[in-house]
Amino acid sequence: MKPTKTKSRIYLAIASAVVLLWAGSLVFGLIFAFSYKSDSLNFKSEEIGLEFSYPKIYTLTERHDSYAGAEIHVLTLINASTTVPDMSEGPTAISIIEIPVVDDIDVEQWLRNATISNFNLSPDKTFTPKIIDREDGLAYRYSGLYESDAVAVEHDGKIFLFAVSWMDQNDPMRHDFQELLDSVEFK
Repeated sequence: MKPTKTKSRIYLAIASAVVLLWAGSLVFGLIFAFSYKSDSLNFKSEEIGLEFSYPKIYTLTERHDSYAGAEIHVLTLINASTTVPDMSEGPTAISIIEIPVVDDIDVEQWLRNATISNFNLSPDKTFTPKIIDREDGLAYRYSGLYESDAVAVEHDGKIFLFAVSWMDQNDPMRHDFQELLDSVEFK
């Protein structure tokens, strides 16, 4: 049975629609990837030995503190549209803490023993291997005021503890955290 002109036109219309949808999704993906990069800021610190990118929607603060008698550096990224009320708990955030390793201890031992890691708040007490800029690290989850994803990496005699806190599993901050981790370069 020979196809009619009408059937041929229908097949051609369907094929054209599929090609247009495919091309449209490709263009949208490229625009999204470009807009993410162009809507990003770069953090670079020779003192800490760290560089990464993060979306412009965050305000980055840097401070020096101490932990177990050692000076540490704390970077915090909070959504710029968030208003923090006085005398309240802080909002969800992305944090990076650089801690010098004072004893010859591996990352897993450090996480299990250092209270700053909050690993003791992990419901399942398990680690998942995670590579950050060619360095082996350990990822885990813990629960406190918020749920948190964390990754610890040892580099050049320092532990870098990256964490994101969130209230909803689909929080865009978790995606931004992963993008930040993917952009990390140790110096």
